[in-house]
Amino acid sequence: MESRDQGAAQVSGRGFAPTGEKEKPIMNVAATQFLTIPLTHLEISPKNMRKTDAECVDDLLASIPVHGLIQSLAVEPSGKKDRYLVIAGGRRLKALKILAKEKVISKDYPIPCRVVDSEAEAISLAENHNRVPPHPADQYDAFAAQIATGKSIEEVANAYGVSETIVKKRMKLAAVAPEILAAYRAGDLELEQVAAYAVSDDHERQRAVFTGNPNARSHNIRTALTEGEATVSDSRVKLVGLDVYVAAGGAVRQDLFAEGDKGLYLIDTALLDRLAAEKINAIIEDVKAEGWQDVFLFDGAVWELQQIYKGRVYPQRLQLTEEQEAKREKVAEQLEAVSNELEDDEDNAELLAEYDRLGEALEAFNVEAYSVEDKARAVAAITRDYNGNLRIERGLMKKADRDSNTGTTSAAPQLDAEGLPQVGNTLAVELAAVRCAAIAADLTTNGQKALSVTVYTMATDLLLGYSNLKSPCDLRISNSRVASSISHKDMRPLETLATALKSVREALPENPRDWLAHLLALDTGALLDMLAVLVAHSVNPFGQFAETFAKIAADDLAASMDTQWVSLSDLDYLARIPKAQILAVIGKVCGRDKAENLSKLKKAELVERATELLNGKWLPSQLSALASEAARDNAEARFSEVFRDGIEDDDDDDFGGNDDEAGDDEDIGMSEE
Repeated sequence: MESRDQGAAQVSGRGFAPTGEKEKPIMNVAATQFLTIPLTHLEISPKNMRKTDAECVDDLLASIPVHGLIQSLAVEPSGKKDRYLVIAGGRRLKALKILAKEKVISKDYPIPCRVVDSEAEAISLAENHNRVPPHPADQYDAFAAQIATGKSIEEVANAYGVSETIVKKRMKLAAVAPEILAAYRAGDLELEQVAAYAVSDDHERQRAVFTGNPNARSHNIRTALTEGEATVSDSRVKLVGLDVYVAAGGAVRQDLFAEGDKGLYLIDTALLDRLAAEKINAIIEDVKAEGWQDVFLFDGAVWELQQIYKGRVYPQRLQLTEEQEAKREKVAEQLEAVSNELEDDEDNAELLAEYDRLGEALEAFNVEAYSVEDKARAVAAITRDYNGNLRIERGLMKKADRDSNTGTTSAAPQLDAEGLPQVGNTLAVELAAVRCAAIAADLTTNGQKALSVTVYTMATDLLLGYSNLKSPCDLRISNSRVASSISHKDMRPLETLATALKSVREALPENPRDWLAHLLALDTGALLDMLAVLVAHSVNPFGQFAETFAKIAADDLAASMDTQWVSLSDLDYLARIPKAQILAVIGKVCGRDKAENLSKLKKAELVERATELLNGKWLPSQLSALASEAARDNAEARFSEVFRDGIEDDDDDDFGGNDDEAGDDEDIGMSEE
């Protein structure tokens, strides 16, 4: 590339005089309203839309000395004699002034300009759109100035050659607090973050979130600003339907920066709750009319329901009348005849259609129904999944009720060991994973304990039959990868586990083929140290499908822990439970008066204060035990059913079992799924 000095002579071909010449520029007005104006008489106009990116002129500093000023500047009179303001061409003006300062061109160089009218902002923005993309904040300023003159969104979009959506999105930036917009202009925030703040028009709430965490991610910003509102992904919305909610007068707010329905927020959650309850209650009444002892909504997963209702009655096939049986036989004969014809003409469309019709007609005779007696002693439960889909589970019975033919009652609200409302499934699984991580981290430091667990695992595998009385460790061996279920990866137990495993790998030879010889040469102490780390990484009784006996064994293992591995501040627990539940915990630990004093705080403030109050004094009950007391009692009662006196019983179990004495095998496997 030529230097700026070398290229200066070429500039004159574009209407510039070489730096050495001192000819005075001539100011003239052509019929086309073009002026040649000295560089010293030009200043940037406040109406020039490009403010944020005005410093990006390196490309022009290289281009102008070689190719000249390819396009004139758009100007308007400043009000001072022979002085003009540049409406469009701010980058070019800055580049020209830098070139003059570096003596590549003279300070009073004649600059070709064209005079513009009152549409200055429109011209500025339209020109900049065809060059370096303007900063969205600059677009907002320019669009706002045009709309302030009375122009419509459509007119502004047409004038600037952009879509109406772009104009609407930029104007939405008016909802953002000035200090947040200033941080965006300064490059401290990304557009996605600013767009997230625009989801709310409340500047005070925006400032509170921004001050609390200036670097918050867009998702966290939206979550904080839309607390108490529902998105279209909410199971209640999917159950009720957005159209039904709107038809009932529900207010909806649109986040223009989000794609599709992701930007819709339902503001009236009280109405949404009422509509959801009405729909569910209507279904409950319909199912009750079938004759069940009780019908209720179960707020949990199907597997949790099955833990409470382990018995079940099933529909029975109804006996056909003589007339119905005759019709069924006739349809069966017709179906067989068509089937025979299809063997010779398998592509015949009419025969295929007739075969399908007769098959459906024959199936219609296979009618099943629950008996009146069974419905009178069993219940039906309605569950809903994450997508809002309802599922009706009929014929449920508690095992004791099944055995005694007595009725059942509906499930009571689920409480934890402290009498507080149970948390959601996802959080419960994570808390169980945290407890397992703490158990595993403690195990890495105790080879003797790891050896005990190893022996226990071998004993349960060898001496027990087909049961879930298992070790808390999987010694086949597989990594439980407990960290994948925990949000905070820098938690002390996880760091301990990772560091310990890294140390074991570094202590082993590089080639795995040499490992066994290396281990055979180690003393018992070194082997126990390694064993502790490896066994620790297999601790796995967490998750909704974890086995009850494995949980009990893990709790027994945890009882000997001396180290407090987790504190409340390590968790994101309080931020993930309802405000009312936080206050319930504070009331339980610090007294009702304290809870009442804090009840008016916003959720974010309450989480911070509660963490300070409760840290070191309280942990969720899920961190104290993996197995509930009920599960432990039930497991103890079934222990004798799964224990075998001798290994020799294997042959009988596998090959010579007596079916009459098999008992209720389906209930022997104890699990909490």
